[in-house]
Formats: sequence, structure tokens, C-alpha cells
Amino acid sequence: MNWRTISNLSTSSKNDSLVYQEYFIEDNYDFNLSKKYNFHISVYPKPYPKSSSQGFNQPIPIGYKKNEELTFSVQEYIQELPYGTVFKWKIKNSGSEAKANKDLRGKIESDSGNGKKVEITKYKGKHDVNCYAIYDNTVIATDTIRVNIF
Repeated sequence: MNWRTISNLSTSSKNDSLVYQEYFIEDNYDFNLSKKYNFHISVYPKPYPKSSSQGFNQPIPIGYKKNEELTFSVQEYIQELPYGTVFKWKIKNSGSEAKANKDLRGKIESDSGNGKKVEITKYKGKHDVNCYAIYDNTVIATDTIRVNIF
């Protein structure tokens, strides 16, 4: 079983196929992660605790509220990437709200050329933000961040 098959099984079902089409970067670009280029996605504003009413000594979830503007950016180690590297982004929503609104997403999009992606939080749940560094039509580095919306 290849990576795509495993990914499809873990993220969607036959019922989801009517509301969800996930795209895969390897369908359009070669992969070469052998040079060990690195970068990290950062998000602004920083996440904050849901509330302090969880009870004494209970873990407090960290995340964001709905309808917040988040800016994802590629910063750390970006100077190590070759000149001319471009970034593509994939946002994957999850949860019953996103599914009910037929907005699970999974499309791969370009940014405006500055290594940044702005999104408005819409649905409760855990959502993945993937970024791909592409140079000479080849993915040379990737990073993923999970965002919790409550």
C-alpha cells in the first residue's frame, strides 16, 4: 500500500467523496528531500488557552477561536533554501462543522510570493496546514502544523 492509499484511508471515506477532494503535491511535482533543506511554519497570532475553567490540574487546550485571521509564514531556515524557491500551501479542515458545510478542503494553492498564507478560522476541530518548498519543479522541503479551533 502506498502513502496516498494510507492517507486516503485515514482522512476520508466513500461518503466524504461527495464533499471532499484532496489533492496531492506528488501528482504535479517530483520529490527530492535528500539535501535536508529545512524550514518551519509559524503562525501569528500565537495560540492561547481555551479557558481556565477546565478544573484544577486539568490540561487546558491551546488554539484559536472561530473567525480569527491567522497568518502562516515560512521563516526559520528559509535563508538556506535555494534562490527561486516557491511555496505551495494545503489546508485540510476536519470535523462535523466543516463536513456539514462541504468545506473539508485539501486543494494545493500558491501564496502571493512572500512565503505567507492568510486564513480565517471557520470550523471547530483540528486542521492541518502543509507547506511545500518547490525549486526547479521539485519539492525540496515540507512542513506541517496542526491548528486547533475551539
